[in-house]
Amino acid sequence: MPRLARRIAAAGLSIVLIGSFTSCGLTYDTGYNEGGSGASLDRYTWVSTSHQPKTVVLVDTRTEEPFWSVDIPVGQQLTIRFDEDDAPENIQTPAAMRWDLHEAGTRYRRLQNIQLVPAASVRRIDLELRPAPEPHGA
Repeated sequence: MPRLARRIAAAGLSIVLIGSFTSCGLTYDTGYNEGGSGASLDRYTWVSTSHQPKTVVLVDTRTEEPFWSVDIPVGQQLTIRFDEDDAPENIQTPAAMRWDLHEAGTRYRRLQNIQLVPAASVRRIDLELRPAPEPHGA
């Protein structure tokens, strides 16, 4: 088989394989999606709606006490991302949580707030639903 024909055949096979993986759902989206990105990025997004107004609570499991919480306003979303060992000198809070509230449906935006938090092995995220319906902008 001539060299050019082999290259064309290899390129065609690559396209077929990529298409196969994509149609099987083996790709992931790095944008902010409620339910996650489909990859282990340690990033989470919740959307608050009128019929499901949400509060997110970060719990320190060593004490079972809430460490941080936010009421997500209706029509907005909360995205958080954890970076482990961001401050290893802090024994109680060695990880960093980057977070921000955005308009619901925001796919990409800088997370502007930073909070030092307990390590992954001693923290838990609790999701609470507030009484509904809650009007937009309340």
